[in-house]
Amino acid sequence: MKLPNGISLPLISHYWASIFHRPVEFLLPAPQGAGGFNPLARIRKEHNIMTVIFVVCFFSSVLRIMDRVEQNVLPRTSDPMAFKTSFSSDFTMLSVTAAIIAQVAITALALPNLNQVHWTATAGFVISLVTGCISVWLSTTTSRLLSSLDSPDAIRDWLSNPASKKARMDFEEDLRSRLETSGPNATVEVERLISSFLQENKWKIPSFYSCTLLTSPSLLLNVSLPAFLLALGIYLGTVWNKDLDPVAGTVASRAVLICYIICVVLGFGLFFGASDRKEAETDFVRRWRDEFAWKELVAGQRDVEAGEDERGTVRRRELGMDTIQGPTSVMESRNEAKESSSDVVRAPTTLSYSG
Repeated sequence: MKLPNGISLPLISHYWASIFHRPVEFLLPAPQGAGGFNPLARIRKEHNIMTVIFVVCFFSSVLRIMDRVEQNVLPRTSDPMAFKTSFSSDFTMLSVTAAIIAQVAITALALPNLNQVHWTATAGFVISLVTGCISVWLSTTTSRLLSSLDSPDAIRDWLSNPASKKARMDFEEDLRSRLETSGPNATVEVERLISSFLQENKWKIPSFYSCTLLTSPSLLLNVSLPAFLLALGIYLGTVWNKDLDPVAGTVASRAVLICYIICVVLGFGLFFGASDRKEAETDFVRRWRDEFAWKELVAGQRDVEAGEDERGTVRRRELGMDTIQGPTSVMESRNEAKESSSDVVRAPTTLSYSG
């Protein structure tokens, strides 16, 4: 089961199933954003290394959500209300699914002979129950939060970061230096600078924490179902190994365990196999887009550098410094000056000798 927003069910992250079949550049499911920046690279700059490791290992869907927010929500020409409606319906589906799993988990705690099975089975059922209940609560809470955002600008404000970490630090340093030299109208000037800074950095960067809230219910659900299946497998295996069901017998317990394993393998294999093949179908499109975006980014950087060099040359000409072209030109000018000065010194000597 895979939701339209890129949230994969039932495991933590479906790309791990095909991680060994992909090129190195596609191991991290972090497509290039609209601004040419990788969401994972931005998280690495804004947060610590532990956050990056957690996102890569267990929370890869937040990268896709950040990329989708940057492309389809933050631009002024986008429709944030469609994004809100889509996630509201997803949260309804997630809450129903998590409630079903929690109900099944609490029923499993009443299985016969559970107290004679290894404690990991009981712990798995408890983990499934707790994470399922929290997933239901998070789904309803986040859905109410989205419902309170009644305008496109409010949605963009909630899904965006007011400014990057580097921009905030640079602005704070500049603001402190201005306050040291400001006059009696410092408060008005500070308010104007802060408003200008917020307006300049508005709706440029997706918020990592907002995207984390959007993906948290699915993450907990992705923990709840595997925990339940693992606990059920431990229970069935222990019942067969220790012959805890004398009425059914060892043969019947083994047959039930084999049926359980076959169903789990076929169910997950169907999902992971189809997901892997679908990812393989679109790998070449992503590779082409990334290569084109990289070339475009490099070309744009070169154009910027060329424009800066051109503006610098024009400025030097305006200041009468067009002769300063570089270290080599400076050395050549010095050599020419030395030669001309030596000719001037030798000229009187030659004239006096000839006289």
